[in-house]
Amino acid sequence: MQARPARLLLGLGLLALATPGHAITTFCVHDATELYTALNQASNTNDTPVIVNIRSGVYDAANAPGSFNLVQTQNSQLVAISGGWSGDNGACTQSGKNAADTVLIGSASRRALRVATGNANPHSGNTLFVSDLTLRSPTGAGTGACLLFEVTPGNSAIAQRLLLEQCVATSSSFDTVASFVASGGQLAIDNVVARNNQGMFLGGMGISALNGGHASLSQASITANLADIGSGFVTGSGLVLTTDSNGSSIDVGNSVVWGNATDADSKDISVSGPGIALNRVHYGSLKGTPASNLSSSTGDPRFVAPGDPHLRVDSPLRDSGIVGPVGGSGTWDIEGRSRVVGGAVDVGAYEWRDAIFANGFDP
Repeated sequence: MQARPARLLLGLGLLALATPGHAITTFCVHDATELYTALNQASNTNDTPVIVNIRSGVYDAANAPGSFNLVQTQNSQLVAISGGWSGDNGACTQSGKNAADTVLIGSASRRALRVATGNANPHSGNTLFVSDLTLRSPTGAGTGACLLFEVTPGNSAIAQRLLLEQCVATSSSFDTVASFVASGGQLAIDNVVARNNQGMFLGGMGISALNGGHASLSQASITANLADIGSGFVTGSGLVLTTDSNGSSIDVGNSVVWGNATDADSKDISVSGPGIALNRVHYGSLKGTPASNLSSSTGDPRFVAPGDPHLRVDSPLRDSGIVGPVGGSGTWDIEGRSRVVGGAVDVGAYEWRDAIFANGFDP
């Protein structure tokens, strides 16, 4: 593993957050063992910021000494984890900001990734960034087989450009593919895709806001996910939103949740609890009643293919997003291409491009 100067990741702003008495720690990761080691060291240092740059490639947890886990154990610490890095001689000097470039794979006993802003002991003032990753767990089991993302009280986190696919979590009644939990903390998620996954409790993504926490989801595409239809425990095949009555809230904007397997118990979106707001969300079916539901739409979104939520030229989701959804639209879509090509931002994680740009010619 090579410690190298931090470049490009979140700009020079991260470097400015170093505080007296704390060092900047940077990792350039090349294989599964190095990734395990980097996350383990990040969990046990009081340095800030800690930057984990993962080079493009495939990282299988089965080939690592342990699970890909990071749990912050300090106060007022910033940790940034991102994939898609490249550079000469094994360096991490360039980032394409494309989720597909770096793939983390879980196993039956190890999640693809777990991150948290704290553990059982109270820690506050922490910030966590996770971006530019594809997460798979074809033999996974348990809660968050592909991803478990926890934000504890007094802390904040941002998740950007994540692709969740081929995740399986069907060993027990409450297994989930991806779980985001804002328990007393602040969590913003944008430009995320969940497709072709299967879980017992839910097949796509679950977002919970508890103990006064807040979560936002924007520019998401969630499709072709399957919950275990008929189990009696199912709440949603696509997106499950849950809040408690302690002032918690969730905002979802400029997102499409459509084409997931549904029945009487399982819908594209399931809503449970107060303080849940939808704003320009396109869905096939809805369970529960959100506190507000503005500019919603339904019907065929005209994806390029089943399970592939890229938009066709005739998609009604093109240029139909609202300006400034809660959490923001992000600077880049999930493939690292600039947002807003046309009159307005597109709904979902992919900004539509004309065929002339299909081979990498970006305007």
